[in-house]
Amino acid sequence: MLRGDHKASLELLDEAIRDLRNAGSTEELAAALIRRSAINRRLGHYENALKDAQDAIELTRPPFGAPQKYAEALRAEGLVYFQTGELADALWKLRESYRRFQDLGMESDAAKVLLDLGVVYSARADFDQSEKCYTSSLEYWQAVQNPLWLANVLNNIGMIQYLRSQFEQAVITLERSLSYSRLASPRMQGYVLTSLGDLYRDVRALKEARQAYNQAVE
Repeated sequence: MLRGDHKASLELLDEAIRDLRNAGSTEELAAALIRRSAINRRLGHYENALKDAQDAIELTRPPFGAPQKYAEALRAEGLVYFQTGELADALWKLRESYRRFQDLGMESDAAKVLLDLGVVYSARADFDQSEKCYTSSLEYWQAVQNPLWLANVLNNIGMIQYLRSQFEQAVITLERSLSYSRLASPRMQGYVLTSLGDLYRDVRALKEARQAYNQAVE
């Protein structure tokens, strides 16, 4: 899955899910369904992705199911709704996922869901709520000093500032994101440089835009 070989991953998960259904391994089956939902979502197979997420929810539903997997399945369902443009449903599921991760004391997972919520609010043009979610997520990643997630969240905050025409602050935030991205991965660095390029292009700083785009593809 990390190598992008989605077809092979699906085939392996299909086989594993058949075996787990036969064995009656509920929690392991839910975990496999959640992973398969993510792959189907990335491939654009949204109906299959939604069914896997909902099957996982039914397997883990309280009070008898596995609470962590239930929270993960809610997140998976919410992300499918986001991809299909059902933003109200996406917010509902992601909020519930966030609440349950918080109740479980799983701060890392809760911070990831806050980032998801920020993306959904941004898609609804609710930039106040979006920035609140991003800022809350940022507080956690600053506390644990995770450069990948710091770069990711700061990039999103920078783009919210850009959408609000706060161009100088957006540049400062994206430069912070870029610094963390250099510690994280070339892929993340390219992503942030593209954001910087887009910002510079739209404010007619074409030389800086070209430099950012050129660095992004190096």
